[in-house]
Amino acid sequence: MSRESIKNAIERVKNDIAKKRAEIASLRAQKSADSARYTAQISNARDATAKANYRRQKADSAAGYARRIPVHQNSIAGLQQYLAQLRAELAQTK
Repeated sequence: MSRESIKNAIERVKNDIAKKRAEIASLRAQKSADSARYTAQISNARDATAKANYRRQKADSAAGYARRIPVHQNSIAGLQQYLAQLRAELAQTK
C-alpha cells in the first residue's frame, strides 16, 4: 500500500472508533433513561404484581444493555489493533 492509502485507512479507522465510542455513550444514556423510567413505574405501581412485572422488565432491559455495550467495546479493541498494524506498516513504508 502507498503511504497515502495507509494514511487514509488510518483516518477511516479513527473515525470508526469515534463512532463506536459515541454509540457506547448513547447506549449508556439510554440505559440510564430506561432505568429511571422503570424506577418511576415501579414506585407508581398500585399492586405487587405490577411492581414485580416492572422489576423484571427493568432487569431484562439492563441485561440487554449489558450484552450490547461489550460488543462495541470489543469492536473498538479490534479496530485499535488494526490501527496499530496500519501505523507499523506506515512506519515501514518509505
